[in-house]
Amino acid sequence: MAITISGSGITSANIADGTITTDDILASDVKNLKSGRKNLIINGGMQVSQRGDYTTATATTNGQYTLDRWQSLVPSSTATVQDTSSKIKYAATATATARFGGLQYVEDYSVLAGKVVTLSAKMTSNHSGARLQIYDGVSTIDVASHTGGGSEELITGTVTIAAGATQLRCYVLIASSAGNNVSITSGDYIEFTELQLELGSVATDFEHRSYGEELALCQRYYHRLTPGSSMPISTGGTVNSTTIALMPAYPHPVDMRVVPTITKPSAGNFQIRHRNVATVCTVVVATASDNRVAFFTVTVASGLTVGDGCYLRSGGAGTYVGFDAEL
Repeated sequence: MAITISGSGITSANIADGTITTDDILASDVKNLKSGRKNLIINGGMQVSQRGDYTTATATTNGQYTLDRWQSLVPSSTATVQDTSSKIKYAATATATARFGGLQYVEDYSVLAGKVVTLSAKMTSNHSGARLQIYDGVSTIDVASHTGGGSEELITGTVTIAAGATQLRCYVLIASSAGNNVSITSGDYIEFTELQLELGSVATDFEHRSYGEELALCQRYYHRLTPGSSMPISTGGTVNSTTIALMPAYPHPVDMRVVPTITKPSAGNFQIRHRNVATVCTVVVATASDNRVAFFTVTVASGLTVGDGCYLRSGGAGTYVGFDAEL
């Protein structure tokens, strides 16, 4: 094997496979080498929030989705959630024996079954029970904990996912090491960002994806159509009767995980624009036929002309259509 030593370093044109072991490579080198599409957490940097801005602390309930992909865990307590500039913060609003925080379901858990993984996050808390945990359908795995000193700390831990894993949930919460309730005082909080789940035993630098890419990942599970006041929602519709109009297929921005559940405000928030007249809707039915498209059927009191073209539009502030395919 020829080795060349020069002013620019030591090089070799021929290093046989297997002659360098993992013991020969520093963790810092692995950290620098391991990059690109490694984080299995979506929106770990809290960039995307389609359901609202949450810049003010807002009361949250158990199981509620707030910032994209983040579900609140407050099964036996009361708490608020807040987007604190690329961080998410959960704060207790009552003294109780309880647990609270946030969690994310990982869809591709099967690729991790039986594997060593590392979970990491930047965390701030005033409670010593603030921690990272994983539930794989077999057991609750305590990953790492915060000191509770009120300063931001990089929390990391390496664990092995059960070979028989049936799901994967990543928790950032205040709880016992077993995931049970602890003593909580009103004002206790946990705040975190840059949550990363990756294969291997080294916590590498957080993978920053562009906003556009992170948004597209989130939209597989949820997206919200939020037009401005009097702006179109679905165009190219056809009047089917004096009271009913049919809209063409509305394509989702990305293929959703499953056929989504659809939510929207009352029909009075929507209007049909027809012959230069805006008519308030009495019924708006949104139907998702598969995970790629949805359709709108609209009813008004009267006044439509069969065969005419029309479009569905927002009737004012607060109009939206939400498509939910969360795990």
